Formats: sequence, structure tokens, C-alpha cells
Amino acid sequence: MPDKILFVINKTSGENNNDWQAGIEAYFKGKDVVLEFYHLPDPVDCNSLDQYIKDAKADKVVAVGGDGTISLVAKSVRGTPMILGVIPAGSANGMAKELIIPTKLEDALQIIDSGRQTYMDTILLNDKHLCLHLSDVGINAQLIKNFEEGDTRGKIGYLKVAWKTIIRRQALEVTIKNDDKSFCRKAIMVVIANAGKYGTGAVINPEGEIDDGLFEIVIVKRLTLWGFLKIMLSLGFDNKNMEIHQTRSVNILAKHRAHFQVDGEYIGKVDKIAAVIQPKNIQIMLPEA
Repeated sequence: MPDKILFVINKTSGENNNDWQAGIEAYFKGKDVVLEFYHLPDPVDCNSLDQYIKDAKADKVVAVGGDGTISLVAKSVRGTPMILGVIPAGSANGMAKELIIPTKLEDALQIIDSGRQTYMDTILLNDKHLCLHLSDVGINAQLIKNFEEGDTRGKIGYLKVAWKTIIRRQALEVTIKNDDKSFCRKAIMVVIANAGKYGTGAVINPEGEIDDGLFEIVIVKRLTLWGFLKIMLSLGFDNKNMEIHQTRSVNILAKHRAHFQVDGEYIGKVDKIAAVIQPKNIQIMLPEA
């Protein structure tokens, strides 16, 4: 029986007008595979998508879009025999960069077709949100909210809202309960990290591995204007302003409600986050090591 591959395409992702389906069909022409396509409606009906993926009974399910699209598809394939694939088609493509998946369609499809099959961890947040990449509470989540509400897209729009967000930044007061430890910190943001770097390329978590059964709590104590420029230039964060704790679970309690995002999706304001690792519960196609 030939492999069946379902492509979930988000045509609103990113800033391009590629005919993804035509490119995919051209690549697989003459190959012994069965292709199926699902074009995400706007707005997305998550329940309908989940049911469609489960009914399709595909061997591989490929997210064609940005981090949000990958997260949607991942929620349906986790804990099943279906294998997740990624075609980067978003603006930042943070998760694809983390996984070293190229943006050129033909190269990404080669990984789907004949790459390395492996497992990755996920993090369950507050018993309902699935984190594949990076989640945080504080200034970055606020920046994402401001960007979504702004009227300018792309890097110009990002810079515009980032400047205002940095100027108006406020520190968090948090209590972090990790295994048998409990400690308090003042910080500009707290990151729950399954991976290593943001979509800009800035490394926030040098210890990040997606398959080690652990995740990291990264406490960013300060963020200066120069520190922000370093992030934008993909030069990373100032290590002297960071503190990293490795764990399998954590509870974060904030003195005041603060902005919260999961894999680039703004969730809202929260005053508590419970996070627990889910080891190797997603199969994924990656480049050959």
C-alpha cells in the first residue's frame, strides 16, 4: 500500500501567494504516494480540523504554514501513529528554524518524502495548551498581542510595536515551584522552553533539546534597548541577565496577571501556569542527521 500524505495548508500564513498545492503535486508526480489536501478556512474550526485529520487515516500529516499551523496539526497527531511533517510558510517560522527545515519547498518536501523519522517532546500548559517550541509570560507575549492588534505587518510592523512595548515594559514578580524547590524572582519575562531559539534566530535557551524528556525555565531579569537590538539582529540574549533551570514540571505564580503566549499565539493574561513535559509523544520527519 502506498503511503498517504495529508497536507494541511494555511494560505493566509506569511506574506507570499504561493500555490502550495500545485508545487506539492509537481514534486510527487510519478511517486507511489496518495496525496490529500485540506485548506484551512478563516477562521479555523479546530474541532472540524481535528476530526478531518483523524478520519483521513494518513501515514503523514504535513502542516504548511507558520508556528500556529504546526501547533494545530500537532494537537491532532500527538499520541497517534501519524507522523508530523513541516513545510515552512509563515512569517518567522521559528519552529522550522529550530528543526533545521529549509524554506525552499522542494528541499522541505524531500524531508517529508525520505527524511529521518524520530520523536519529540511537548509541554502541556494549564492542562489544555500544547507547547512544541517556546512559551512565555511577560514582555514578549505583550509584544505579540500588540503586533496582532497593530495595522502594519512584517518587520516594520514588528519594530513599530516592539519599540512601544520596550519603552512601557513592566517587571514581573513571580514565584517558581520546581520539583522540591521554590524561589521568587523579579523578571521582564519567564520562558517555558522546549527548544532553543526564537523565530528571529536569537538563542534564548542554549540547553534546549526537543527530545531529552526535559524543558527549561528561562528567567530574563532585564531587557535593555541594546538587548532588544541584539535580539532583532539574531545576536542572542545577554547571559548575565538570564537564569536557567531544567525540569520536568513547574508551577509559576505571578503576583499580578501578565500577558501569556504559546508558540507565538497570544492566549491572554494569567497569574498561574502549570507546565509538565510529555516525553516523545509526537512522531516527526526531520532532516538526516
